[in-house]
Amino acid sequence: MPAVFNAFDILVSSSYGEGLSVVLGEAMASGIPCVVTDVGDSAYAVGEAGLAVQPKNPGALADAIRQILELPEQKRLALGKRPVNEFWIIFQLKK
Repeated sequence: MPAVFNAFDILVSSSYGEGLSVVLGEAMASGIPCVVTDVGDSAYAVGEAGLAVQPKNPGALADAIRQILELPEQKRLALGKRPVNEFWIIFQLKK
């Protein structure tokens, strides 16, 4: 999956409800900044590696996507790399 995620600029998860998205963890492990809806543990997991918005709010979702995409490339890449290790520690996962 790293080859797939390395082609992404961002990951967007617009779920209305779920626990913890596996795809979110995979994207974060690949250093991809994320835009998620604040459902389940998604916002907590993303932390400073992206943005979280309220579910069922397409305007806020679009604004968050735009906000990340308009960052200079180096800042966008740095955003995705921030708390990857914290994610693994918090959720007790192993790479």
